[in-house]
Amino acid sequence: MAADRTQSAVIDVLTPICVEKFHSKPIRRQSWSNSKGGLMDQRALIEKGGWAATPGSEKTSSAVAAACAEKLGRLLDAAA
Repeated sequence: MAADRTQSAVIDVLTPICVEKFHSKPIRRQSWSNSKGGLMDQRALIEKGGWAATPGSEKTSSAVAAACAEKLGRLLDAAA
């Protein structure tokens, strides 16, 4: 149970960082629009872009990528 809470906390901390990294790239909206195949495609786009990587590391987290894709989807859909 402690491991689950730790994982959840890590995802909560890293998701906003992922969103910010995504917004810092000028090609982001075009890439996001082209990945309208759903959450899986968007998560793959985030992982490929390295936006779900832990700061100071190259390693990406699929859980962070999924949370980031979900949050970005809500933000970008609201802005459209």
